[in-house]
Amino acid sequence: MDIDNDTDIDVDTDTDLDLDMDIDNDTDIDVDTDTDDDILLNTFEPMSEKVRSSGCPALVQWAANELGVNPDEIQIFVANSLGSRSDIQPCDTCSKLKVAATILGDSSQRLETLAMVVNQFASPAGPPSDEQMAMIAGMLNSGEGPQYAAAQEWVDALVAYVGILNTDFGYNAEQSVAYAGKYLAPVLEGDNAALMAYVTGLLQNAVQ
Repeated sequence: MDIDNDTDIDVDTDTDLDLDMDIDNDTDIDVDTDTDDDILLNTFEPMSEKVRSSGCPALVQWAANELGVNPDEIQIFVANSLGSRSDIQPCDTCSKLKVAATILGDSSQRLETLAMVVNQFASPAGPPSDEQMAMIAGMLNSGEGPQYAAAQEWVDALVAYVGILNTDFGYNAEQSVAYAGKYLAPVLEGDNAALMAYVTGLLQNAVQ
């Protein structure tokens, strides 16, 4: 999938899986959104009967559609989770990913509010300073109104989406961010450099 936007925002869909999110005063942001089909989860033992009866085939199918992979790959994740990681409940993990994706997919009002909060502290013309980034986060966490709660909900969903893919599904940082890229077009294709920088910072922190 190649996406080329000519407004100082380059989306690189090469097959090298390099994550490059440089932010400078020219407001250029490069995000690698490579989600090639050769991105696979680690190979594990074939799916057991316990997995077949785990109770969430619909969620497995949804996750496969969401990530553009064969359902067997998601079932491999489920098998591995049941077999070796007692801290992960596969159905719950798929469900949490779906909740996060639903919020990200219905983000217009939440993003408008987030942009408003960001621009209370930083000009749209350039990225916020570290101090301004902290002030933005503090305002979102203040809970001083439903608008802030809605913006924080989007922030939490983005962090959760990338974190689940990175930590629970086992995708690396570049792959996890790439999968989230489809929800970030309103940010990356806009002209609000401060919002771009804030969201980019969220992504970087989510996969650290």
